[in-house]
Amino acid sequence: VLHSSGGGEILVGMGVKELWTKALGDFRDEDLRYLHSLADKRVVIDTSAWVHRLDPRHDVAYARSSEPGYPSLGVKTSFAAKHRAMAELGFKCIYVFDGKTPDVKKLENERRRKEAELAKVEYDQKMHVVMDRNAGNVGIFDVSDAEPQDILKSRRDTARPTAEDFASLCQWMDENNIEYVQAPFEADAQMTQLVKDGKAGAAITEDGDLIVYRTAHICSRTKIDTQHPERSKCQYFDFGKLTRGDYSAEIAKGNRIDYLEEISCLLGNDYIARLYGNGPATVLQGKNGKHPLIDQYIDHVQSGKPERDFLLEVERSNRKNSHPDGYWTERFIQCRNLICHYPVFKKEGSQVKIIPLNPLPADVSYDEWGTLIGFEKHPQEYLQNGALSEYYSMETIASLDCSRSCRLGPRYTSEENSSVDSRELLPIYAKLDFDKVPVELQPASVLRYWLLHRGISTTENEGDNDVRSLVQHAIEEKRVVLPPSMTLEPVKWVGFEPLAEAELGDEYDDWNQKYFQKLRQMMLVDDEYINRHFGTERAQYTREKALNLLKGGYIDASSIRIRNVKSDLRQPGESLIAVKFQCLSSERSILHNVYVVFENKGGGEYVPTPCSYCGCENGAFFCSHMLCFLFFLRLVQTTSLSQSEYEEVLPENPKITQSGITLIW
Repeated sequence: VLHSSGGGEILVGMGVKELWTKALGDFRDEDLRYLHSLADKRVVIDTSAWVHRLDPRHDVAYARSSEPGYPSLGVKTSFAAKHRAMAELGFKCIYVFDGKTPDVKKLENERRRKEAELAKVEYDQKMHVVMDRNAGNVGIFDVSDAEPQDILKSRRDTARPTAEDFASLCQWMDENNIEYVQAPFEADAQMTQLVKDGKAGAAITEDGDLIVYRTAHICSRTKIDTQHPERSKCQYFDFGKLTRGDYSAEIAKGNRIDYLEEISCLLGNDYIARLYGNGPATVLQGKNGKHPLIDQYIDHVQSGKPERDFLLEVERSNRKNSHPDGYWTERFIQCRNLICHYPVFKKEGSQVKIIPLNPLPADVSYDEWGTLIGFEKHPQEYLQNGALSEYYSMETIASLDCSRSCRLGPRYTSEENSSVDSRELLPIYAKLDFDKVPVELQPASVLRYWLLHRGISTTENEGDNDVRSLVQHAIEEKRVVLPPSMTLEPVKWVGFEPLAEAELGDEYDDWNQKYFQKLRQMMLVDDEYINRHFGTERAQYTREKALNLLKGGYIDASSIRIRNVKSDLRQPGESLIAVKFQCLSSERSILHNVYVVFENKGGGEYVPTPCSYCGCENGAFFCSHMLCFLFFLRLVQTTSLSQSEYEEVLPENPKITQSGITLIW
């Protein structure tokens, strides 16, 4: 709920309010379908929706809120995992990025901006208290045990998707020959145009606007299982079934299907606020003996009466509307016209032009298009910082009107390494502004990267305080950042990237669920083994945390798979065995993908990062999820139970089976 300048309430939401839940009849009751069962495997994907799903990830939030800011490695690796799964299922994906924000959506964006600003104010206040306390201190930083974690939580709350996220995604897609498009304005309208152009058969999104745009097929509630792509599912919406009445949907009764744009505006969407009381019951069913509002509207306009008269009557009868007289009516007409005639790109050969999603009315010229849809100027005039093809290919980021290359992250300067060309990009976290965020208030995982890029490797034995001491010493020594040829690219560590499949002619040449026998051949895991790989000086809290993960059933035993692998990072010809599984986060409803690698021989040892990896914020080094698996392995090696008996008695956290859980890479 927002408060307008006139004091009234404005109800605003994402997409069309309650369209999925209240207006589409029994569509939501349909069973999810396996993605591999879809006949047409050409899809367009709302990139922003996938990026926003990563907001809970700590590592993503730290990159977005870093000083300076960096593209998040987690965004690229998450997309890589999902895209790989979609490719295995035979899908051809086109990713669609948002462009500029339409004038009529500025109210909704202002709401989102204020949410971020409130979080930033809270974070700045906490930082101010600590920094003031330490003003003038030399060599000693006064901070309580609780303050760093409290400040880091507030910092994560400030993070929102950044231009760096999207620019780095485009670069990754270019490197992997993946097709993508930047919309001139909103992605959902551009997705509909791509389906209309025959470049895709369906759209993957959670935005109800695509129903209003009459997109032929929509995949919502899509769950892509990156470990087991064949299990991936979605709820499949067929616009043809809607028009035939198969969904028993309120919006399909009578001739309402011809007035979806008007229904959208009456219910409220991202462009126009719903008037108080105009919920689905009033608009689609009727209340207090009155005809449904949409049917009153249809009867009025079909009788030849002016549309504006009806809308003014609705507006003036709303007792809680505090806007100037006629404001909502004009807004309604503009937003309805915008939905009908949204600006989209159409590419024919090498030529890109901007066109309306549907043809303009006969009495409206192309030059009058902007006025019709409530824009302050003609749609093409918003895209004057380059050729339309540069916007289409996202060489120019539309929301900022700047070159994509300018938003790939900070670059080397003489301060980092004077011998490196200033056009070279710095590896993630190689530069941090410790004046703004002191070492003591930086995430330890971020500092490990900072050290790594200066040639200082940290092992499992170093705790957070050890890491901070190493950073302070490196600052005093003025250690420079290694040149690009000598720095590791952490994204390569993620999700099987440093490993290659190996074939030894046995049952483990493919991912195999029979892990018991192979794990029992590994070196026995005992206290000395744990100490050697995890260290003896680390806080007992982390050990206890890992043990509690195992006791609490945080490892999904049904997800464990094992196979033969090899790695260029090891000795030539060395055989390795990789175990992949999913582990539930101890703090959030998030599943992390984990790879743990061992030498493939009797008494084989654990192989540390970069071969072993977890998708959590500390996963590039060593984390409680990997330690939890070593405890798990210890039980496997010492139990007399069979694998099936063992899995039967192993605890399973109920959150693992909940539908709302998020899989994180």
